[in-house]
Amino acid sequence: MAGVTLDVQKANAAELALMQRNLNAVLAAGKIGAKEALNKVAEELLARIKLLLSEPGTGILYYYDKTEAGHAYLSRSYPVTAHNLGIHIASAPGHPPAAWQGIYRRSWSWSPVGTEGPWASVQTAAKIGPYLEYGTRYMMPRPHVRPAVMAEMAALSKTMVTEIVKKQTETIEGLWGSKS
Repeated sequence: MAGVTLDVQKANAAELALMQRNLNAVLAAGKIGAKEALNKVAEELLARIKLLLSEPGTGILYYYDKTEAGHAYLSRSYPVTAHNLGIHIASAPGHPPAAWQGIYRRSWSWSPVGTEGPWASVQTAAKIGPYLEYGTRYMMPRPHVRPAVMAEMAALSKTMVTEIVKKQTETIEGLWGSKS
């Protein structure tokens, strides 16, 4: 009887070790899924910010001289002729910044942050970003990051859950085979 009990205990210990390995694999897959989901969300947020920064302006109309060696001098009353006329419509307060040359829009990027958890950073290299987003005492805000984040919040949860479940399901099916 003692030999049977010892065999059952060994079998249980082996089964428990297998279950722990499988559980660790499923949890690791969830972490991979979370990282992939966050990468997707960061890409979507970046795309939405760039889309907002691509909208035409709704504010003041400016004329500029396109012939000044790549320099654009803005003026409301600049004497223009047909060959050197350039037009820029600025953004109105409360609307995203209007694209002019696209430099600010191109300065936006995203990158994964750290190795421990699912973190990503969507940022701009341009120092003007906070001034545009929040305004100054001389300029009303031109919000573009906060509206993009608010629009992506609903998609964030759905994308995270979908990617985590997808990776965990793939792992479970790889461990035990498809049960369909």
